[in-house]
Amino acid sequence: MHGNLSGAHARLTVHQGEIRAIRAVAGARGVNLFINARTDVYLLGEAGGFGAAVRVEETIRRAALYEAAGASGLFVPGMAAEDGGRGQGDPPAAEPDRAR
Repeated sequence: MHGNLSGAHARLTVHQGEIRAIRAVAGARGVNLFINARTDVYLLGEAGGFGAAVRVEETIRRAALYEAAGASGLFVPGMAAEDGGRGQGDPPAAEPDRAR
């Protein structure tokens, strides 16, 4: 599921509601589903209203909202290592198992 490019400034509450609904259906059916939310803050950039000074903070804010809604992970296309993300060749940081 993604929505930022197709509806550039779709309300975050809509995405949160979709994640909550998917999580609820999966839970009711006993499915251990990994929900990977997506935010296009970096792809939209300046043209989408996300200047360089706010991209990291906005991405973190969205990540927290999506996690609270039940997302298991976050995909941030366009984020480079110099922006605070890992480069493609960098190994993932060790994180505790947070499967939902």
